[in-house]
Amino acid sequence: MDIPGNVVELKSLTEETMERHILSLGGKKFSHKQILKWIYHRDSRDIDSWTDISRALRQKIMETSTILTLKPEKVTVSSTGTRKYKFRLHDGNCIESVLIPDGKRLTACLSTQVGCRMACGFCATGKAGLLRNLSAAEIIEQLMAMTRHVIENPPEPETFAIAQSMGRGARYLDSDHTDSAIAKDSFIDDDIDGSVDISESNENGANEPADETEPGYERKISHIVIMGMGEPFDNADSLGDAIAMMKSIFGLQYASRRITVSTCGHVRGMDRFAGRGIDLLLAVSVGSPFDDERASIMPVGRKWSISELLDAIRRFPHPPREKVTFEYTLIKDFNDSPDHARALGKMARSVKGKINLIRMNPHPGSSHLPPSEERIEAFQSILLQMRIVTTLRKSLGQDIAAACGMLGLEDVLNFRDGKKTNG
Repeated sequence: MDIPGNVVELKSLTEETMERHILSLGGKKFSHKQILKWIYHRDSRDIDSWTDISRALRQKIMETSTILTLKPEKVTVSSTGTRKYKFRLHDGNCIESVLIPDGKRLTACLSTQVGCRMACGFCATGKAGLLRNLSAAEIIEQLMAMTRHVIENPPEPETFAIAQSMGRGARYLDSDHTDSAIAKDSFIDDDIDGSVDISESNENGANEPADETEPGYERKISHIVIMGMGEPFDNADSLGDAIAMMKSIFGLQYASRRITVSTCGHVRGMDRFAGRGIDLLLAVSVGSPFDDERASIMPVGRKWSISELLDAIRRFPHPPREKVTFEYTLIKDFNDSPDHARALGKMARSVKGKINLIRMNPHPGSSHLPPSEERIEAFQSILLQMRIVTTLRKSLGQDIAAACGMLGLEDVLNFRDGKKTNG
């Protein structure tokens, strides 16, 4: 069902725009903060139940506004515990998101567009082109919808870590699936590596593990990566609004170092986003450290050179002491030589970056293949000898087309064959 053009989607508003909207409806100066807490802290979509808001204002909000709710049309679970969520939007388009349990982390991978116009040669999503941008509400609601699903369908304990609660409080579900925030300043201890340890203190003040089996105990998503369908900075305004509310104390209260945005190097969008002063972790897909090769597999390289990309990285607002990550998809006989490794290392060193190597994930319609394990190890060894922090990404969710560069694959194939996806 289409959303009427004159209706305001509340999850697409930031603190500032929410304040203006509520004041225009006759609300008080502080009313927007109460409303944001209902939407994000309590995940309430029943406007009439907001009892600390006057009845008259609630009525005006119901007449002029809506609150987006997404429900998974399909959830596919990998052998590794990775989950791929398919959401159908109000206009019939579909997007996919991924939930990744790994060690002490439970990470949500979110999409920002239906399709993608970047057409990177190693990515399936871009083969259908860009259908449309997502709204801020559609971006942030992916995260909230997956959180609800995790609450009702928690992963097996051995495949994920108990993730952080919103802000500094524990959250429990009542029997009717409405929730309430219970403030406990010492309830969450952040580890140095960004993982979390949820514990409770006994009467002697010592920390004991929280009881994971108690009714309503909530396991939450600890980290966010914006590297699903689409180029995030090609939708910089909606991305900025969504992340502003992910970080806001009246929103989902995620710290900057728990949010990573991945880009193919959309310099104009990076600068537009950077102008808002929202700091977060940045990951940049490279393709090749040589301009001509990069342009041949990543059309964005024809518009902005590697030198221009590096300058944009230097302008980007990073959290203190955090490094940009260069994501490098290794493709057999294309970008996997020792010369490529050395040039990539110099590129990373110029901005004090680190490198995440990714095996090419083969998919229908692409002739690219991953190098042998021996060649990958040799490539990584050169970078490590250059004293560049270099990791090799685990390929999680490949068996359900949820790995890097594979999202939207089913819809891409249907698009290519001229069919309509019916779920």
